[in-house]
Amino acid sequence: MKALKDAKELINANDETRKRFEISARAVFRKYKSCLTFSKVETYKSDYQAINYIYSSLQEDKMAADTSAIIQKLNAIVAEAIDIRPDGENDRVFDISKVNFELLRKEFAKSERKASDVQDIRTVLQERLAKMLAANPTLNDFQDRFDKIVVEYNKEKDKNTIKATFEALMRIAADLEAEAQSHVALGLTQEQKPVFDLLMRDDLSKEEIRQIKSASVEILKAIQRRMEEVQDVFQKQSTRDGLRQEIYDLLYDDRTGLPASKYDDETLSEKTDALFQYFMHQFDTGPAAASHAGH
Repeated sequence: MKALKDAKELINANDETRKRFEISARAVFRKYKSCLTFSKVETYKSDYQAINYIYSSLQEDKMAADTSAIIQKLNAIVAEAIDIRPDGENDRVFDISKVNFELLRKEFAKSERKASDVQDIRTVLQERLAKMLAANPTLNDFQDRFDKIVVEYNKEKDKNTIKATFEALMRIAADLEAEAQSHVALGLTQEQKPVFDLLMRDDLSKEEIRQIKSASVEILKAIQRRMEEVQDVFQKQSTRDGLRQEIYDLLYDDRTGLPASKYDDETLSEKTDALFQYFMHQFDTGPAAASHAGH
């Protein structure tokens, strides 16, 4: 078992070594299966089983990727580095944003499977990123950071790079956790936060930010009401146009809209398009969404 785990650690050195092994393993499986009628194939049975074990283990790592897995992984590596606190709403007991990175760095140094640890955490982070980006398309900077880490990791193979990659992934994990809770500080719900992010800009005063928050709440309410009133609102051009116009009117309105001094007509049109595309992505699963996604 140790030899198999050592082999998996070498395979997990980077994306290229992992991909090359998986391709080669599938070739072995095909050839072994085609030779089952020959008695001499038994000679290679133990090798086949070893390769199959490692391959299956790699696939299980991918299948196990979810939000809770990263919390469990961190806890397994260094329980005392994580601040434990009750969370009645989501029943979540570990706050990733409170990780003690200095302690985590020391504990990670003791691990005998550093490459595999990095691959495991990278997999669950990739899954977490995909879910968060689907809910809030303004978080592309997280994806850019993640992609840059992966590129750098695949360039080098020394122990220092593995250590640096682990720490960089942990910092993204902490930032993702903070982002996932950022709506609370704004007094918004998780559903309202992406609308707020799509409308925000950097040069707003506190009063203007409050106006953006109010607009986010009102726009989401209006869209949700329209979803209830009109079935398959995105399926017809006329109802799509009507919804787009409603978004624009809400953004333009003095009571529910954006600060006129910072958002001119062209910017209002851009924000309208951004919100319309977001709502269609979130609420529509029919042919219209697939057609627009293709464009």
